[in-house]
Amino acid sequence: MVDDLITKKELLAITGISYGQLYRWKRKGLIPSDWFIHRSSFTGQETLFPRGQILARIAQITNMKSDVSLDDLADILSPDLSDMTISGIEAVNVGIIGQSTLDFIRSMQNDEDITTFEQLLISYIIHEQFRSGDISRDECKLIYQTAAQQSVDICGSNCDFVIMRKMGISTCVVVDAIKIWCDPDARVIKIINIPSSVQALKLLLNGSKK
Repeated sequence: MVDDLITKKELLAITGISYGQLYRWKRKGLIPSDWFIHRSSFTGQETLFPRGQILARIAQITNMKSDVSLDDLADILSPDLSDMTISGIEAVNVGIIGQSTLDFIRSMQNDEDITTFEQLLISYIIHEQFRSGDISRDECKLIYQTAAQQSVDICGSNCDFVIMRKMGISTCVVVDAIKIWCDPDARVIKIINIPSSVQALKLLLNGSKK
């Protein structure tokens, strides 16, 4: 696959941010250093970025920076999740999930409580699906089961949950591609971006501690 990259010049033109802002956000840890890809060109050296990731990240920063300080944003966008979990009851009490979601998660975990950030993340994602009504309870079970079967770190992956239906039968997959090609008779019902869910959850957790 050819890398889908964007040059620094294109990035600044599309987003309207300045060179100074870009590198300030890098210094603050809002944009990972490994997204700055340096390659030789006929003019010397060119800086490129993974297009989808950098455009999504800059949109998140510009949308949130009026409400949250850059330091708080760095905490929200950072990959360190080691101290970012709370129990199921605490999550209900601060409004991150509802009691029905907690009961659902416990039923999937043999009555065990939420103990990891990943479990809290899946609980939050399922809670949002219960609220929206876009997918069924059985499809929420597929999200939980799919996450539980992954050998990769869901929380640290730039992936989506994709719910599809064909002839009334649903399936859930985790994809990290830009586009999805599937059976033409299958219909994509819902795409849930995992990094966006991680950041939304971290923002709620930060708010609950204040």
